[in-house]
Amino acid sequence: MKKTVTVNLDKTIFNIDDDAYTVLESYLEALHDHFKKEEGGQEIMNDIESRISELFKERLGFGMQVITLQEVNEVIAIMGQPDEIENPLDSGTAPDNNADGDNSGQTTDTSNNESHKSTKRLYRDPDNRILGGVASGMGYYFGIDTVAIRVIMVLLLPLWASSVWIYLLLWICIPEARTTSQKLEMRGETPTVDNIKRAVEEEKENVSRNGGVANSIWRSIGSIFRGLFKFIFICIGGLIAISIIGALVTCIISILGFFFLGTATITTPFFSIFPGGMHVLNGHWELVVFTLSLFFTFGIPLYAILRAVLGSIFHWKAQSSALNIFLLVLWILSLVGLFVSTFIYIPEYPLLNL
Repeated sequence: MKKTVTVNLDKTIFNIDDDAYTVLESYLEALHDHFKKEEGGQEIMNDIESRISELFKERLGFGMQVITLQEVNEVIAIMGQPDEIENPLDSGTAPDNNADGDNSGQTTDTSNNESHKSTKRLYRDPDNRILGGVASGMGYYFGIDTVAIRVIMVLLLPLWASSVWIYLLLWICIPEARTTSQKLEMRGETPTVDNIKRAVEEEKENVSRNGGVANSIWRSIGSIFRGLFKFIFICIGGLIAISIIGALVTCIISILGFFFLGTATITTPFFSIFPGGMHVLNGHWELVVFTLSLFFTFGIPLYAILRAVLGSIFHWKAQSSALNIFLLVLWILSLVGLFVSTFIYIPEYPLLNL
């Protein structure tokens, strides 16, 4: 039996064994002492804690409920020790002293980084964006110049009208790289302590360097277009949400009609589903399958969208992997049920009475 400690790390609650908590606390205190005298040290510490929280979440995703000493040691090995952080003053004052020791340290650090290489992840780049950062993010992911991708998108615009919708879908589906760790993963770099420190310093230099008039004009134009696209998103999303909610309400009415009245008739301004007088007790179970499948086919994506939007606003805790897998399986079964009931069991009924 072990004593556990509850900690709040980057707005996420973790249960950690007492011995693991002692090691983690000492590690974070050592990092804090290292960065407290540097400019932007608190920002670096926030990004480091955010990365540690992400690594803990990955390990809890395997069904674990408590962070043990093994997980803490693994995370520390990935992040790196404070004494492994490059210091320009030290490297500049004594470049040739202890050459063998330096080489061995570099070899150890290189081998450690190689054992924890980070694969590139597709994110939208908020720092170099014109609209949503899709082109810049794809440029990092595929190793292509961002300007070339933007030129291709502009050339496709008059030739292929669907390119606008494809861009909007990519804008919605691809997450934005908000934290320093995510920006490093976008570039294919491992979010270690040293890399996070370097990325924060580079970001500050880029902000001061990109303060020219031309960049300000481009960013202002981009802000105008982003506001326009957000307005379009809200309008289109509202119409889609109203349509889906209307379909769900009609499905609920149909289900209640099945079980309490023995009939089901759904009439909308566009079409009528289910002719009246379909008695469930007389063997028309396929209509029940169709209605339930229709309900879950529209309901699960609507729930996922609302959960993602509200979760990002109110910082809700991520859903468990088991629940996500269950909803995915249920949605796939709903699609199968919708297909089977529509094209196999109910072709003789006039489902669409225009």
